[in-house]
Amino acid sequence: MSRGTYYVKKNRFAKYKTHISFSRKKENINGLQIADLIAYPVARYILDPTKPNPAFEVLKSKIHSKGGNRMYGLKKHP
Repeated sequence: MSRGTYYVKKNRFAKYKTHISFSRKKENINGLQIADLIAYPVARYILDPTKPNPAFEVLKSKIHSKGGNRMYGLKKHP
């Protein structure tokens, strides 16, 4: 947020009064549980897209894509 991104300048982030905090896993926060439920099927898809992955098929419709082929909303980082 302090430096911006390739697409968004830091000035745009400055107008949002956001506080970022990190919680421990044992605190069992609902948002972290949802993130885990989403991250695991996506990670399985990234590692091997040919294996059956019914959980990812549910999430796939929520990922931004054009024409159903390329998922622009799914970002892979090395």
